[in-house]
Amino acid sequence: MRSRFEEVFDNVAGQIVEFDEGGQFSKKIVILSYITIILFTVTVFFFSWHYRPVPDSLIYSFFGTMGVELGSLAGIRIAKNRVNNLQH
Repeated sequence: MRSRFEEVFDNVAGQIVEFDEGGQFSKKIVILSYITIILFTVTVFFFSWHYRPVPDSLIYSFFGTMGVELGSLAGIRIAKNRVNNLQH
């Protein structure tokens, strides 16, 4: 007999898998994140070269945010793969 937790978990996991079956949404987010990181880095170099250095706190905050964003996507991908393996 299955517990209520297992039923809810299977239902939620099924909805997640149906939402992004091919992983296209995650791939687009990763590509946009990489483009954003490259543009930010180029902009920081430009301002440092022509004007004055960008505050360190801005750089730390930006890369911290991007790290959390990409780390979260990796965690979602790992969880989705584990759920798929359990269902099959």
